[in-house]
Amino acid sequence: MTMRHLDRREFFRAAAAPLLLRPPSSRPNIVLITGDHLRWDHVGANGNPAILTPHLDRWARGGVSFTLCTTVGVACAPNRASLFTGRYPNAHRLITNGIPLPESEITLTHVLRDAGYYTGQMGKLHFQPHSRRNHREYHPPYGFHQLRLSDEPGCYDDAYGLWLDAQGPEVRRRARVKMPGERGPFDYYTFEGDERTTHAHWVASETVRFIQENRSRPYFVHAGFYAPHPPLNPPAAMLALYRDAKLPPRHWRSDEAAYLPKSMRQAVTRLAGTPEYTWDAHRRHFYAMVSELDRNVGRILEAADPATTIVVLTSDHGDYLGDHNLNGKSALPYDEI
Repeated sequence: MTMRHLDRREFFRAAAAPLLLRPPSSRPNIVLITGDHLRWDHVGANGNPAILTPHLDRWARGGVSFTLCTTVGVACAPNRASLFTGRYPNAHRLITNGIPLPESEITLTHVLRDAGYYTGQMGKLHFQPHSRRNHREYHPPYGFHQLRLSDEPGCYDDAYGLWLDAQGPEVRRRARVKMPGERGPFDYYTFEGDERTTHAHWVASETVRFIQENRSRPYFVHAGFYAPHPPLNPPAAMLALYRDAKLPPRHWRSDEAAYLPKSMRQAVTRLAGTPEYTWDAHRRHFYAMVSELDRNVGRILEAADPATTIVVLTSDHGDYLGDHNLNGKSALPYDEI
């Protein structure tokens, strides 16, 4: 007897057979929503009473919440590549940010497209390095029929930046953020423009439009939100939700560095002298960004027909948000990220 190995496209087709063998008219639509820096306990239904996520809570309680899953790494691009290819970073070769996903990789969208799905990408994808790229030039499709890309919330001439330009120079100015390399560990402020011009609102609007335009055929759409990734610039209405909120305590120990290898000690001591009021303000802005994400996820949920649509929410990784006296993400092996 001879045996042969399935190539990656055949493997994905076999795994998805229960879905793809259905006639096109009975196949469910699929909406994949990703946050960035969104932690598992930044959804109220997962046990955090301080954070206000009514849409995510209702959705989680009516569906399934996967509480034992972990991310494959601690940077955006490797995790996103793994999510779409089903392969670990050592296999798809994105072991850190700044590396392009090879166009030879077979993605979920290739398989769904081959099976008759119409596929769309709205917002952040991060399969290509974005800080050294002209965002008006060619971007590999990776199996998507439509690409409306925006890997950052207002500093590039990408789809979101050009949409802002079309609203007027003052709208663009109020939404513009610093370039990635120019930001510090505590970038938080109130969004200056109309809340209908935030990056999260734009991603939701583009996703809703895609859903409305493709109701007559099976579709897959990825809504790639940047929120709650810093810089933290929530609309005033979202920030007001946390003005008097009692936030959960930060998790850290004064002797934590003593338990770490020498190479890691500097990480947990660099911000150790940060005043608690700075952490508090930063965390309130972060929570407000999560609520801004929730508000716009709610718009997508309202547009998608629950009887015919599978909706999945996940994140590329979390954010320390003051735990262990750390902020953002790093290669330290803590559960928060």
